[in-house]
Amino acid sequence: MKTLFALFAAVLALLTGCGSTSTKNLTEDSARNLIRGYIRDQKQTFTVQLTAVLPEMKRTSRDYTSSSTSESAGLDAVLKRLLDHKLVAQHSNTVSYRQISGTFSHRDNLDAGGQRIFDYTIEPVPGTNALTGNWVYTDTYRGTRQNGSLKGTIGPDDKVDLLAGEFTQQYAYVEEGGVAHLRRSSCSAGEICATDLVGKPAGRKVEVKWYEYSLSPEFQKRISITPASSFSAQQAFASGGGFEIDDVSGLRLITETEAAAAFAWHVQLNDVGHALLGDDAKPAGTGSTAFAKKPDGTWFVDHLGYQ
Repeated sequence: MKTLFALFAAVLALLTGCGSTSTKNLTEDSARNLIRGYIRDQKQTFTVQLTAVLPEMKRTSRDYTSSSTSESAGLDAVLKRLLDHKLVAQHSNTVSYRQISGTFSHRDNLDAGGQRIFDYTIEPVPGTNALTGNWVYTDTYRGTRQNGSLKGTIGPDDKVDLLAGEFTQQYAYVEEGGVAHLRRSSCSAGEICATDLVGKPAGRKVEVKWYEYSLSPEFQKRISITPASSFSAQQAFASGGGFEIDDVSGLRLITETEAAAAFAWHVQLNDVGHALLGDDAKPAGTGSTAFAKKPDGTWFVDHLGYQ
Protein backbone atom coordinates (compact mmCIF):
# COMPACT_ATOMS: atom_id res chain seq x y z
CA MET A 1 0.00 0.00 0.00
CA LYS A 2 2.86 2.35 0.81
CA THR A 3 4.22 2.06 -2.73
CA LEU A 4 0.80 2.66 -4.30
CA PHE A 5 -0.37 5.60 -2.22
CA ALA A 6 2.55 7.46 -0.69
CA LEU A 7 2.20 10.72 1.18
CA PHE A 8 3.45 13.54 -0.98
CA ALA A 9 5.69 14.82 1.79
CA ALA A 10 8.17 16.55 -0.49
CA VAL A 11 5.58 19.12 -1.53
CA LEU A 12 4.49 19.77 2.02
CA ALA A 13 7.81 19.71 3.83
CA LEU A 14 9.58 22.90 4.75
CA LEU A 15 7.15 25.29 3.08
CA THR A 16 8.06 28.85 3.95
CA GLY A 17 5.89 31.89 4.46
CA CYS A 18 3.97 33.85 7.07
CA GLY A 19 0.77 32.48 8.53
CA SER A 20 -2.20 34.81 8.78
CA THR A 21 -2.53 34.23 12.54
CA SER A 22 -0.17 35.39 15.23
CA THR A 23 0.02 35.59 19.01
CA LYS A 24 2.10 37.39 21.60
CA ASN A 25 1.85 34.58 24.14
CA LEU A 26 3.47 31.48 22.60
CA THR A 27 2.33 28.36 24.46
CA GLU A 28 1.73 24.84 23.23
CA ASP A 29 -2.00 25.60 22.88
CA SER A 30 -1.42 28.85 20.95
CA ALA A 31 1.29 27.12 18.88
CA ARG A 32 -1.24 24.50 17.83
CA ASN A 33 -3.64 27.24 16.70
CA LEU A 34 -0.85 28.94 14.76
CA ILE A 35 -0.03 25.67 12.98
CA ARG A 36 -3.71 25.10 12.15
CA GLY A 37 -4.01 28.61 10.77
CA TYR A 38 -0.85 28.20 8.71
CA ILE A 39 -2.08 24.94 7.16
CA ARG A 40 -5.43 26.53 6.38
CA ASP A 41 -3.95 29.66 4.82
CA GLN A 42 -1.39 27.67 2.80
CA LYS A 43 -4.20 25.34 1.62
CA GLN A 44 -2.15 22.29 2.54
CA THR A 45 -3.88 18.94 2.20
CA PHE A 46 -2.95 15.28 2.53
CA THR A 47 -2.19 14.06 -0.97
CA VAL A 48 -2.38 10.50 -2.31
CA GLN A 49 -0.37 9.28 -5.27
CA LEU A 50 -2.29 8.08 -8.34
CA THR A 51 0.64 6.54 -10.23
CA ALA A 52 -0.70 3.00 -9.87
CA VAL A 53 -4.36 3.89 -10.48
CA LEU A 54 -4.27 5.99 -13.66
CA PRO A 55 -2.83 3.23 -15.90
CA GLU A 56 -5.95 1.18 -15.07
CA MET A 57 -8.10 3.83 -16.79
CA LYS A 58 -7.93 1.86 -20.04
CA ARG A 59 -9.83 -0.71 -22.07
CA THR A 60 -9.99 -4.00 -20.23
CA SER A 61 -12.15 -7.09 -19.95
CA ARG A 62 -12.24 -6.70 -16.17
CA ASP A 63 -15.45 -5.54 -14.51
CA TYR A 64 -14.28 -3.72 -11.41
CA THR A 65 -17.84 -3.23 -10.16
CA SER A 66 -17.83 -6.90 -9.18
CA SER A 67 -14.53 -6.71 -7.26
CA SER A 68 -14.46 -7.42 -3.54
CA THR A 69 -13.45 -4.59 -1.23
CA SER A 70 -12.23 -6.96 1.50
CA GLU A 71 -8.59 -6.39 0.53
CA SER A 72 -8.19 -2.63 0.73
CA ALA A 73 -4.67 -2.71 -0.72
CA GLY A 74 -5.61 -4.41 -4.00
CA LEU A 75 -6.04 -2.33 -7.15
CA ASP A 76 -9.31 -4.12 -7.97
CA ALA A 77 -10.70 -3.03 -4.61
CA VAL A 78 -9.48 0.54 -5.14
CA LEU A 79 -11.20 0.76 -8.53
CA LYS A 80 -14.36 -0.69 -7.00
CA ARG A 81 -14.40 1.98 -4.29
CA LEU A 82 -13.74 4.75 -6.82
CA LEU A 83 -16.75 3.51 -8.80
CA ASP A 84 -18.87 3.31 -5.64
CA HIS A 85 -17.97 6.91 -4.77
CA LYS A 86 -18.87 8.06 -8.33
CA LEU A 87 -15.30 9.28 -8.82
CA VAL A 88 -14.81 6.94 -11.77
CA ALA A 89 -17.37 6.04 -14.46
CA GLN A 90 -17.62 2.71 -16.27
CA HIS A 91 -18.56 2.24 -19.94
CA SER A 92 -18.90 -1.09 -21.74
CA ASN A 93 -19.41 -2.63 -25.17
CA THR A 94 -19.40 -6.14 -26.61
CA VAL A 95 -17.19 -7.15 -29.55
CA SER A 96 -17.20 -10.39 -31.58
CA TYR A 97 -13.94 -12.17 -32.51
CA ARG A 98 -13.10 -15.29 -34.48
CA GLN A 99 -11.78 -18.16 -32.41
CA ILE A 100 -8.92 -19.40 -34.53
CA SER A 101 -7.21 -22.62 -33.48
CA GLY A 102 -5.13 -25.49 -34.78
CA THR A 103 -1.87 -25.66 -36.68
CA PHE A 104 -1.12 -23.20 -39.49
CA SER A 105 1.69 -24.41 -41.73
CA HIS A 106 3.89 -23.30 -44.60
CA ARG A 107 6.24 -25.40 -46.75
CA ASP A 108 9.10 -24.12 -48.90
CA ASN A 109 10.83 -26.55 -51.24
CA LEU A 110 14.53 -25.72 -51.38
CA ASP A 111 16.47 -25.80 -54.66
CA ALA A 112 19.23 -27.78 -52.97
CA GLY A 113 16.69 -30.30 -51.73
CA GLY A 114 14.70 -30.62 -48.56
CA GLN A 115 12.15 -28.22 -47.12
CA ARG A 116 11.73 -25.31 -44.77
CA ILE A 117 8.67 -26.04 -42.66
CA PHE A 118 6.83 -23.51 -40.51
CA ASP A 119 4.19 -24.73 -38.03
CA TYR A 120 2.28 -22.29 -35.85
CA THR A 121 -0.02 -24.06 -33.37
CA ILE A 122 -2.55 -21.59 -31.99
CA GLU A 123 -5.25 -21.83 -29.35
CA PRO A 124 -7.71 -19.14 -28.18
CA VAL A 125 -7.68 -18.10 -24.54
CA PRO A 126 -11.26 -18.85 -23.37
CA GLY A 127 -13.56 -15.86 -23.10
CA THR A 128 -11.07 -13.40 -24.62
CA ASN A 129 -9.57 -12.37 -27.96
CA ALA A 130 -6.13 -13.49 -26.75
CA LEU A 131 -4.16 -16.26 -28.47
CA THR A 132 -1.49 -18.59 -27.19
CA GLY A 133 0.54 -21.46 -28.61
CA ASN A 134 3.95 -22.32 -30.05
CA TRP A 135 5.93 -22.24 -33.27
CA VAL A 136 8.29 -24.78 -34.84
CA TYR A 137 10.71 -24.15 -37.71
CA THR A 138 12.33 -27.15 -39.36
CA ASP A 139 15.00 -27.11 -42.07
CA THR A 140 15.14 -30.67 -43.41
CA TYR A 141 18.11 -29.86 -45.66
CA ARG A 142 20.31 -28.75 -42.75
CA GLY A 143 18.66 -31.04 -40.26
CA THR A 144 17.91 -28.20 -37.85
CA ARG A 145 14.86 -27.44 -35.74
CA GLN A 146 13.92 -24.37 -33.72
CA ASN A 147 10.86 -23.67 -31.62
CA GLY A 148 9.36 -21.19 -29.18
CA SER A 149 6.17 -19.89 -27.64
CA LEU A 150 3.51 -17.73 -29.25
CA LYS A 151 1.11 -15.24 -27.74
CA GLY A 152 -1.02 -12.57 -29.32
CA THR A 153 -4.50 -11.25 -30.10
CA ILE A 154 -7.01 -11.19 -32.91
CA GLY A 155 -9.01 -8.05 -33.67
CA PRO A 156 -12.63 -7.69 -34.79
CA ASP A 157 -11.24 -6.90 -38.26
CA ASP A 158 -9.41 -10.29 -38.30
CA LYS A 159 -6.01 -8.66 -37.89
CA VAL A 160 -3.75 -10.98 -35.88
CA ASP A 161 -0.73 -9.87 -33.83
CA LEU A 162 1.59 -12.67 -32.74
CA LEU A 163 4.68 -12.31 -30.60
CA ALA A 164 7.17 -14.96 -31.71
CA GLY A 165 10.50 -14.65 -29.96
CA GLU A 166 11.67 -11.03 -30.20
CA PHE A 167 9.39 -10.14 -33.11
CA THR A 168 5.75 -9.06 -33.21
CA GLN A 169 4.31 -10.44 -36.42
CA GLN A 170 1.18 -8.93 -37.93
CA TYR A 171 -1.06 -11.15 -40.03
CA ALA A 172 -4.44 -10.91 -41.74
CA TYR A 173 -6.73 -13.87 -41.14
CA VAL A 174 -8.52 -14.82 -44.37
CA GLU A 175 -10.80 -17.71 -45.27
CA GLU A 176 -10.85 -18.87 -48.89
CA GLY A 177 -12.38 -22.02 -50.36
CA GLY A 178 -12.72 -23.78 -47.02
CA VAL A 179 -9.12 -23.02 -46.05
CA ALA A 180 -7.85 -20.44 -43.56
CA HIS A 181 -4.76 -18.30 -44.16
CA LEU A 182 -2.57 -16.15 -41.96
CA ARG A 183 -1.00 -13.72 -44.41
CA ARG A 184 1.52 -10.93 -44.19
CA SER A 185 3.26 -8.94 -46.89
CA SER A 186 6.86 -9.60 -45.85
CA CYS A 187 9.22 -10.80 -43.12
CA SER A 188 11.83 -8.64 -41.40
CA ALA A 189 15.54 -9.41 -41.60
CA GLY A 190 16.51 -12.02 -39.04
CA GLU A 191 12.92 -13.16 -38.52
CA ILE A 192 11.85 -16.77 -38.73
CA CYS A 193 8.46 -16.43 -40.38
CA ALA A 194 6.36 -17.26 -43.42
CA THR A 195 4.13 -14.91 -45.40
CA ASP A 196 1.28 -17.40 -45.82
CA LEU A 197 0.40 -19.96 -43.15
CA VAL A 198 -2.46 -22.35 -44.00
CA GLY A 199 -4.83 -23.98 -41.51
CA LYS A 200 -8.45 -24.83 -40.77
CA PRO A 201 -11.18 -22.16 -40.66
CA ALA A 202 -12.19 -20.78 -37.28
CA GLY A 203 -15.78 -21.96 -37.53
CA ARG A 204 -17.03 -19.98 -34.54
CA LYS A 205 -16.76 -16.65 -32.76
CA VAL A 206 -16.58 -15.46 -29.19
CA GLU A 207 -18.15 -12.31 -27.77
CA VAL A 208 -15.99 -10.33 -25.38
CA LYS A 209 -17.38 -7.60 -23.16
CA TRP A 210 -14.96 -4.71 -22.81
CA TYR A 211 -14.96 -2.05 -20.10
CA GLU A 212 -13.48 1.42 -20.12
CA TYR A 213 -13.04 3.61 -17.06
CA SER A 214 -12.82 7.38 -16.90
CA LEU A 215 -12.31 9.90 -14.12
CA SER A 216 -15.34 12.01 -13.26
CA PRO A 217 -15.05 15.75 -14.02
CA GLU A 218 -15.17 16.48 -10.28
CA PHE A 219 -12.34 14.05 -9.58
CA GLN A 220 -10.23 15.52 -12.38
CA LYS A 221 -10.48 18.97 -10.78
CA ARG A 222 -8.92 17.58 -7.60
CA ILE A 223 -5.85 16.09 -9.28
CA SER A 224 -2.51 17.90 -9.44
CA ILE A 225 0.35 16.98 -11.74
CA THR A 226 4.04 17.22 -10.87
CA PRO A 227 6.02 17.63 -14.12
CA ALA A 228 8.74 15.16 -15.00
CA SER A 229 12.31 16.12 -14.21
CA SER A 230 15.75 14.65 -14.73
CA PHE A 231 15.33 12.86 -11.39
CA SER A 232 11.74 11.57 -11.58
CA ALA A 233 8.86 10.83 -13.93
CA GLN A 234 5.66 12.85 -14.03
CA GLN A 235 3.50 12.20 -10.97
CA ALA A 236 -0.21 12.66 -10.31
CA PHE A 237 -1.73 13.28 -6.89
CA ALA A 238 -5.18 13.89 -5.45
CA SER A 239 -6.18 15.55 -2.20
CA GLY A 240 -7.22 12.75 0.13
CA GLY A 241 -8.30 14.87 3.09
CA GLY A 242 -7.28 17.57 5.52
CA PHE A 243 -4.65 17.64 8.25
CA GLU A 244 -5.80 17.73 11.85
CA ILE A 245 -3.20 18.89 14.38
CA ASP A 246 -3.12 16.97 17.64
CA ASP A 247 -0.63 17.57 20.45
CA VAL A 248 2.19 20.10 20.25
CA SER A 249 5.24 19.21 22.31
CA GLY A 250 8.82 20.25 22.94
CA LEU A 251 8.16 23.96 22.52
CA ARG A 252 11.46 25.72 23.10
CA LEU A 253 13.00 29.15 22.64
CA ILE A 254 16.06 29.09 20.36
CA THR A 255 16.77 32.82 20.33
CA GLU A 256 14.75 35.84 21.44
CA THR A 257 13.00 35.84 18.06
CA GLU A 258 13.03 32.14 17.16
CA ALA A 259 11.25 29.10 18.63
CA ALA A 260 10.60 25.51 17.58
CA ALA A 261 8.21 22.67 18.46
CA ALA A 262 7.11 19.23 17.36
CA PHE A 263 3.53 18.25 16.64
CA ALA A 264 1.42 15.18 15.93
CA TRP A 265 -1.07 15.07 13.08
CA HIS A 266 -3.74 12.82 11.62
CA VAL A 267 -5.87 13.08 8.50
CA GLN A 268 -9.61 13.50 8.20
CA LEU A 269 -10.09 11.53 4.96
CA ASN A 270 -12.49 12.82 2.31
CA ASP A 271 -14.29 10.68 -0.28
CA VAL A 272 -11.14 10.44 -2.43
CA GLY A 273 -9.05 9.37 0.55
CA HIS A 274 -11.57 6.72 1.59
CA ALA A 275 -11.78 5.39 -1.98
CA LEU A 276 -8.03 5.23 -2.54
CA LEU A 277 -6.89 4.09 0.90
CA GLY A 278 -9.91 2.25 2.28
CA ASP A 279 -12.27 3.08 5.13
CA ASP A 280 -9.95 1.56 7.73
CA ALA A 281 -6.97 3.76 6.77
CA LYS A 282 -5.87 6.20 9.46
CA PRO A 283 -2.96 8.27 8.09
CA ALA A 284 -1.03 9.94 10.90
CA GLY A 285 2.44 11.16 11.69
CA THR A 286 4.54 13.87 13.28
CA GLY A 287 6.04 17.13 12.16
CA SER A 288 8.20 20.02 13.25
CA THR A 289 7.66 23.72 13.02
CA ALA A 290 9.72 26.89 13.41
CA PHE A 291 8.25 30.08 14.81
CA ALA A 292 9.54 33.63 14.37
CA LYS A 293 8.74 36.84 16.23
CA LYS A 294 7.72 40.05 14.47
CA PRO A 295 9.01 43.45 15.57
CA ASP A 296 5.66 44.07 17.28
CA GLY A 297 6.30 41.04 19.52
CA THR A 298 3.81 38.61 17.95
CA TRP A 299 4.78 35.06 16.96
CA PHE A 300 3.95 33.39 13.65
CA VAL A 301 4.79 30.13 11.86
CA ASP A 302 7.88 30.62 9.75
CA HIS A 303 7.92 27.11 8.24
CA LEU A 304 6.94 23.56 9.05
CA GLY A 305 7.47 20.05 7.77
CA TYR A 306 5.71 16.68 7.96
CA GLN A 307 7.26 13.30 8.68
